[in-house]
Amino acid sequence: MSSIKLTSDSGGGTFEIKAPSSGSNARILTIPDEAGTLLTSATSTGKILQVKYVQSSSSTTISSSNFASVGDLNNTITPSSSSNKILLICGYNGGITNASGQNLQIKIRFTKSVGGSVSSIYESNEDFMRYSVGGGEIDYMIAGQFFSYLDSPNTTSELTYNVQSKQAGGSGTHYVFSKSQLILMEVGA
Repeated sequence: MSSIKLTSDSGGGTFEIKAPSSGSNARILTIPDEAGTLLTSATSTGKILQVKYVQSSSSTTISSSNFASVGDLNNTITPSSSSNKILLICGYNGGITNASGQNLQIKIRFTKSVGGSVSSIYESNEDFMRYSVGGGEIDYMIAGQFFSYLDSPNTTSELTYNVQSKQAGGSGTHYVFSKSQLILMEVGA
């Protein structure tokens, strides 16, 4: 059987290419005309390496103009490489009660905590969710939104991601309902 063997100049490992054992197993390896990296099935680039999921178990009342955590919509993940990214996806189910919620505006954000240091990594515009109802016409209104963010944490330390919300305008009481979700995915880089 024919083979090509490359040995490292510094006395390290070797790389060997061998021909198939029979003609029916013939394979063709085409090398690109330009410089680059040959990816194999063992390469993690672009692959989803781990997924963390949490679903809120209770509703949260948001009645402040300051950001507050949305129930239990937080989770931790530890990247396997500092070059990998974390994709955050949130399914946010909110609503208002009674007509005092005319033109109520809700703003949301993702925060990240690493080693006790908390930072805001994504913040929506002022009217991520806007509830506009006429006086006395609607007693209850529900809306759902999805939002996402691709974070480059540049660490292999444990990360905690959190969803927060606040009232950005208008008046009334906003609720974030149970069954809202937060998904964290480590993406190989």
